[in-house]
Amino acid sequence: MLFDTHCHLNVDAFEEDAEATIQRAKEAGVSRFAVVGFDAETIKKSLKLSAAHPEIYSIIGWHPTEAGSYTIEIEESLLAMLRTEKVIAMGEMGLDYYWMEDPKDVQEHVFRRQIQIAKQLQLPISIHMRDAIEDTYRILKDEDVSEIGGIM
Repeated sequence: MLFDTHCHLNVDAFEEDAEATIQRAKEAGVSRFAVVGFDAETIKKSLKLSAAHPEIYSIIGWHPTEAGSYTIEIEESLLAMLRTEKVIAMGEMGLDYYWMEDPKDVQEHVFRRQIQIAKQLQLPISIHMRDAIEDTYRILKDEDVSEIGGIM
């Protein structure tokens, strides 16, 4: 069994052929998919795909390049959606110092907050890390993510 643990069938590039892509992947031996939602639009599409397909699951969270737009309203919405039956992890969360859409301290705050939520809900995490190795590992250690685990 092959499980694609991180795919983005929920982005605009797959708008027209997501179903055909899923079928081709299944023919190639992929039997499970985790579609990662990383902002409001892609989270909605991930949940829709997982509801429509028994072989698709959702991983949802707030990407570090979106950290500056993270609000209490977004957090409350995430908390509700994370309790959806086919949500299997929280993410894509982390740090991205390559694009630097938002300052490091903002990214770190949102990353830590999502880890805390994942721990509260006992969900594993999906980490995004780009040009931020030391800070990412420091935060993972500080927040003791070993109790929930995850993928990078």
